[in-house]
Amino acid sequence: MSSSPHNPSRTLRATLLVFSLLISPLGITCTPIASVPFAITQPGKYCLASNLSSSSSAQGIQIGISASDVELDLAGYSISCTANQNGVFTSNSVTLNRVRIKGGQIVGCNFAISLARCSACSVRAMTLHNNAAGIAVGGDGARIEGNTIRNDDANAGRPAIKLDAYGSVVQDNLVSGSLFGLDINGKDNLIRSNHFSNCGTAIRFATPATYQDNLARCAVNFSGSGLAHSVDAGGNH
Repeated sequence: MSSSPHNPSRTLRATLLVFSLLISPLGITCTPIASVPFAITQPGKYCLASNLSSSSSAQGIQIGISASDVELDLAGYSISCTANQNGVFTSNSVTLNRVRIKGGQIVGCNFAISLARCSACSVRAMTLHNNAAGIAVGGDGARIEGNTIRNDDANAGRPAIKLDAYGSVVQDNLVSGSLFGLDINGKDNLIRSNHFSNCGTAIRFATPATYQDNLARCAVNFSGSGLAHSVDAGGNH
C-alpha cells in the first residue's frame, strides 16, 4: 500500500498553529488568561490576553495564585474591579516563592495586589489606579520597583504600599494619594528613590529601615515608631 503524498503546506500550517498557541504577542511562552476569575495553581508564565473585568458584583478575587514560580505578565492590559473585588491575590494558607507580577494596570479594586507569605516575590512596572490598597507584600526578599500608584482621594483607603516583608527593596515608585504612601512593618528593608505626593503620610516606619533619595510632598513626610532607629542614608526631602 502506498503512503499518502507529503503536503508541505499542511505541515507548515500545523507548525504555525502550535507556535501561535504557545507564544504570546511579546514572543514569550505563556498561558493566556482570557477571562476572570482565574486560578493559577501550577508554576509557569501567564499573560493577559485582553483587558479583563468580572461581570459579578460579588466580592472575590480576579486572579488567585496558589503556586510558586509563577510569572504573571499583564502584557499592557488591565484588570478592573467592581464592588469589593480584589485584583491579584496569593494564598494566605501556604508560603510561596518567586511570584512575579509585572506590566499592566489594575483599577478600582479593594486590594490591587496582595502577596501574603511570599518569599523572593516582586511587583514591577504596574499602574494601580483608585484601589483601596495598592500593593501588600509579606515574606522576605521582595522587590517593589517602578510602579505608579494613584488614588484620587488623598485620605482614602489603606496604604498604597504595605510592606510586611523582610530584607526587601522598594524603589523607583511614584505614589500619589492614599492615607499612607508606604507603611513599613518588616525589618532590614531598603527604601530608595521613591516619589510620594498628595498623601496623608509619605512613609510610616512601624519598624526601622534604611531610606535614601526619597522625595516626599505629603501632609506628613516621615513618621512612625521606627523612624528614630531608621538609617537616613541621605537625599531624602
